[in-house]
Amino acid sequence: QAVVVLAFPPGLDFLVAFLACEACAAVAVPVRPPDPTGAAERFAEERRALIGVATASGARLALTTRAYAAAFAIADAKRNLFSTLRAKKVAVSSVSSVSALPFAFVPLERVLRRGKRRITDARVAPTPHTANESNTNANAKEKGVVAFVQFTSGSTGAPKGVVVGAEHVTTNCALIRARLGVTDEDSNVSWLPQFHDMGLVGAWLVPLTIPGGGKDRDALRHRFAARKNSLASERDEGVVVAKKEKAVGVFFSPAAFARDPASWMRVASEY
Repeated sequence: QAVVVLAFPPGLDFLVAFLACEACAAVAVPVRPPDPTGAAERFAEERRALIGVATASGARLALTTRAYAAAFAIADAKRNLFSTLRAKKVAVSSVSSVSALPFAFVPLERVLRRGKRRITDARVAPTPHTANESNTNANAKEKGVVAFVQFTSGSTGAPKGVVVGAEHVTTNCALIRARLGVTDEDSNVSWLPQFHDMGLVGAWLVPLTIPGGGKDRDALRHRFAARKNSLASERDEGVVVAKKEKAVGVFFSPAAFARDPASWMRVASEY
């Protein structure tokens, strides 16, 4: 299976990339993207952690947004410049902190454009399957398939990867829905990081796996249509809303929550 790092700032682009990896049987590796606007030392530390995750997982590319890739490149250029100047100042011939990334950043926008062209140019119709055949094949393929690799935060040491199978995700989401009584009438408001295990599974994936009615009752339906944010207040800037039929998921940046924790309760009250 191909391995793809997902380095996205908070937003629905992450969900598109994650589900795309699941659809093409690639192993997604959600990571915290280094903050290009932060202090140089902090950026360098987060950059080293990102390289460590990519190296440990064997990823050769990372999906992100075009805007983040550009911001990262600028911050990286500044870091290289400062490292070079510091090396000359102390008369050191080589500086270990000046290192190339072992993977390539690929903007999601570029992938989507290529995908649209391929769909437009396709001339071969897919082989029809009945609902029962599709569900049987999906259940058979799910066993033993790696859904994603969850890396620990690295708070007490180097981040360590935990392999999570598709069957694990299905079972975990089903247990959460059962224990919390989640239905398609519920709304979810979360500020948890999308690369965090609780944020990814509890906030993002549980709404995706709410069973439907009729013949599809036991099937996992990955339909999560986005709609524009209706909030006009500046205090809730950055909130994104995703809707699956009646269930509504509302997500906003952990940084926004840290600046104004009461925003979580205001958004929860609205939705």
